[in-house]
Amino acid sequence: MTPQQPMPPFKALFITGGTGTGRRTAAKIIAEGAMGLRPCVVDAFYFELRERCHAAYKLFDAQRLPAPANYFDEQLDVPSNYFGGKTPRYAYSKFARFVNDAMGPDAPGLWVTQRLTYYRKLQEKMEPEKRVRAVIIFDDAPTPSYEAVVKYIGAEHCSQLLVRRDGTVSLAVDLPGVRKSEVKNPGDTIAGFETAIRKAAPHLFIEIVTTLP
Repeated sequence: MTPQQPMPPFKALFITGGTGTGRRTAAKIIAEGAMGLRPCVVDAFYFELRERCHAAYKLFDAQRLPAPANYFDEQLDVPSNYFGGKTPRYAYSKFARFVNDAMGPDAPGLWVTQRLTYYRKLQEKMEPEKRVRAVIIFDDAPTPSYEAVVKYIGAEHCSQLLVRRDGTVSLAVDLPGVRKSEVKNPGDTIAGFETAIRKAAPHLFIEIVTTLP
């Protein structure tokens, strides 16, 4: 029997910045082109929050799993019977406040680590080149949520990309030991944005090979 190869170091990239800066677009660009992170999974703290909100309101799919996070994306401000006549946006906001008060500001981050643990467990018997190597998280959360993910993965394996854009306010999250880069979204084309990201954070697009002695 061939001995199982150890799981490689897992990586995390936090894409931070203000609303409207293009964080989701940046996540897509990096997920498709960053050789240093592929294959990877794109996640968001609000994905975890929304799915648990759906479960709390007993909103499940055919497999009895919580409805996916994007279930109400086109109807965020439309009152829904699922939420007692309130809008999904209102329900998510109320649930977020409940989670913060009852479970603590690190709860979304702990949920992300639980999902990553599940992903990695499934991959233990897969070929190394097919295993997910990284997670890209592109939304905002309280700093303790970021810290929970950093603690789980290790600061040396985490990076933060701060996205700025004219007309918006962007603040970096203070995460000691995490490599930080900053990029300005030119706001013209996706190709132009990708070029800016590649210049600002070339390490994400370079495959680093380590030879063990």
